[in-house]
Amino acid sequence: WQAIKNNDNNQIILAEGVVTLRGLTDMDFLRVDAVGPNLVFYVNSQPVVHIQDDSYPSGQLGFLVETADESRAHIHYDTLTIRPAEINLAALPTPITIPLPPKATAEATLLPTEAPTPTSALPEATPTPDIANAPSAVGMVAVPEGVYTIGDGTAVALDGFWIDRFEVTNSQYAAFLEATGNNPPPYWAEQGIPTNLGNHPVRDVTWAEANTFCEWAGKRLPTEAEWEAAARGPYGFLYPWGDEKTAVSLPASGTYPVGSIPENRSFFGAFDMSGNVWEWVADPYTAVSTSEQVIAGGANDFLDTLTFHIAGVPDSPLMRTNTGIRCAANTAVPAPDPTTLIQEEFVNITSNWFQARAPENDYFYGFHPTDFYHVQVSAPNKCLTVFREQPLENFMAEAGIFISSTNTETGNFAYGLTLRHNGNDFYAILIFPRTQTWQIVKSTGEGLRLMAEGTESSIDSFSEATQVRLYVIAQGTEMVYFVNGRLVARLTDSDYPT
Repeated sequence: WQAIKNNDNNQIILAEGVVTLRGLTDMDFLRVDAVGPNLVFYVNSQPVVHIQDDSYPSGQLGFLVETADESRAHIHYDTLTIRPAEINLAALPTPITIPLPPKATAEATLLPTEAPTPTSALPEATPTPDIANAPSAVGMVAVPEGVYTIGDGTAVALDGFWIDRFEVTNSQYAAFLEATGNNPPPYWAEQGIPTNLGNHPVRDVTWAEANTFCEWAGKRLPTEAEWEAAARGPYGFLYPWGDEKTAVSLPASGTYPVGSIPENRSFFGAFDMSGNVWEWVADPYTAVSTSEQVIAGGANDFLDTLTFHIAGVPDSPLMRTNTGIRCAANTAVPAPDPTTLIQEEFVNITSNWFQARAPENDYFYGFHPTDFYHVQVSAPNKCLTVFREQPLENFMAEAGIFISSTNTETGNFAYGLTLRHNGNDFYAILIFPRTQTWQIVKSTGEGLRLMAEGTESSIDSFSEATQVRLYVIAQGTEMVYFVNGRLVARLTDSDYPT
């Protein structure tokens, strides 16, 4: 990497160094904090230099590409976020101070080979707290900034945050106790982790114990509003899976392994936010006294809507006995999830998806620069399926899909996901965006057979911002289908096992 300064007369390398980059196979992330004359540069969350220079107090933000021995450099900028500066000047080391550049005696080129470099050694700049203390994103899901419905219909604006995908398990809590020497929950104080319950949610913890666990994990308890937004999603569902209580069956009592009922999943991908155990939250919006805290989500022996929360004394047996923990964080450090079989952003054309060289017989499919997969049919009454050569048996899959509206005509059409696809044999969920309807079909050598259908008012996929999210669970002979986080069909069929 290099940090440069450019003006009409000269270009100068202010600092340079070496870091591990991902740019030929994945995205690199650049960050700069600018406060007055102070500039702190980061590469992939690693601070590389703090420079102090007051030559350019303001100006526009832009992108730069320079070729050296390549004749063509084709770069894609995928995201850009600008927010108020978070730089902590008091925590930064002595910066490199840049003198005024000398006058150039000849026409300069950007990043000249013989450019002077600073005489000071590069300082080890201290990252701002949100980077230095952020937990890993593994095991967490992101909830974006937005306005969410909570309580009895109140709209609340929330900053983006992260929340644990699963409730804290007995095994995780045991690791915390071993590291800290804290007291175990009363229900297993003598015997240790209950037999065969290591992957069940821990319970019988006080609010203070839950808060201490989250701090030990580098996280925090979610606020009551955050918890509810993560559970109800952007459509304000009454249950994680939609508005019908009976659409998902939970045990009548006790607990079960976290994440083992895939249908009990919120729009954002957090599991078991209804049932299993109650969960502690922070910063209640529910009216409480100064001595009370709030639990949300219900337990298997008490299941109500996600709007039902209980306030009470945080260490009382009534509040703690069936209550566990789910942590949150303001931000998280991106990291690959080891439990994911396929994570496809469609940036790598060498992956196992088919790539057509050109349209053929009214069909065209392949990677659409920079990060989409493009499927097109250009004649009436035609059908195209494209698949990746990786057989799957039992899985959960989610896709975000939107329509190239400027290239789509005005008639009716459908798109969707196929599963257990072999030749002409497959199941599929189809979306008809112009009528806001969905269908589950089964394809055989004799054609398509309708298995289920319905309407979903949230279907509006004519822009990237309003894309439809399809989520499918295939477990043995059972298949469960979600549209925009709402459970729409549960079917059983044994004809196509893989």
